[in-house]
Amino acid sequence: AEYLPKMDTPGLLDTAGGIDFYYMVHFGDAKPIKSKVSKVKAASRDLLNPSMNQELWIPVTFPAMAAKIKHAVMDHDWGPDPDDLVTEFSTDIKALQKHLASGKKKKLGPR
Repeated sequence: AEYLPKMDTPGLLDTAGGIDFYYMVHFGDAKPIKSKVSKVKAASRDLLNPSMNQELWIPVTFPAMAAKIKHAVMDHDWGPDPDDLVTEFSTDIKALQKHLASGKKKKLGPR
């Protein structure tokens, strides 16, 4: 992730602020898969470029049961408030299938 916004306000002992986020992927009717929550603090948004270093595996069979794989980065909120959406994007299944069939090693995803 690059240039994530500060979603957590600075407190008395924490003057930098930051974000505690997780990545979520959803495909078809399957239950969404979530990464572990990662916490990043930085003085400016330019420094909120975390590496998650986690793998999430979601089975995709062809023909696919859905047209897109949905991805989202969420800000984890403690307490009764729902988590906040930071950003979302989707991967087209037909483009993914074409990419896999081409045998190219280049990554497929947002640029």
